[in-house]
Amino acid sequence: MAALAVTVAVSAGSASTISGLDRTQFAAEVSDGVMQRETFDSLEVGPISGTPTLKFSSTAGKVVVTHKFRASTGVGSLGGGALEYFLPHQTLTITFATAITAFGIDINSWSTLANSFVGTTNTGESYGSVFSPFPGKATGQFLGFTSSTPFTSITIAAKGKYTFTVDTINHGKKDPDPVVKPDPEPAPVPLPASAALLVGALGAIAVLRRRFGGSSA
Repeated sequence: MAALAVTVAVSAGSASTISGLDRTQFAAEVSDGVMQRETFDSLEVGPISGTPTLKFSSTAGKVVVTHKFRASTGVGSLGGGALEYFLPHQTLTITFATAITAFGIDINSWSTLANSFVGTTNTGESYGSVFSPFPGKATGQFLGFTSSTPFTSITIAAKGKYTFTVDTINHGKKDPDPVVKPDPEPAPVPLPASAALLVGALGAIAVLRRRFGGSSA
């Protein structure tokens, strides 16, 4: 199998955008991040509009959890329409509860070619899939990337003749939110030299008044 081409784009003043990752590379890239995972294995078979963190829509008309097709983990996967899989001209849109910067998804397809599927975010960025067989299988695609631009939805589409289902969605932030430390208590500001001299002079005057002062009668 040909070596994968991983693309890294660096924006000034921001984190890098990395695409062209296979499943293992993506897992390593987000290992320190804050990620969530949906495998569809615990969900009831049938139509689904979403989960607490994901919403699904499709040009197929309906999105379904199915056990009929190959899954990358367990038995559950996501398909569409009456056939319970997406046709080549149909798309799947996934909307996230909060903006994310890292996304990965397994795509069940017979295609062994890179860029057989493309994911386009609501910010207009597009990323291609790579041939990355499911564990223990001979076929499978993976579409995974990290972005320097947070996004709230992505649309998955086939670029060729292949039908598909999807499984194991990983989504979240590549990097954890920075810990904001409270400002330390400000240190006392030292008196300027002139003020220190003034305080010293006033103290000296007070001492002299006590020593030599008294009644003038």
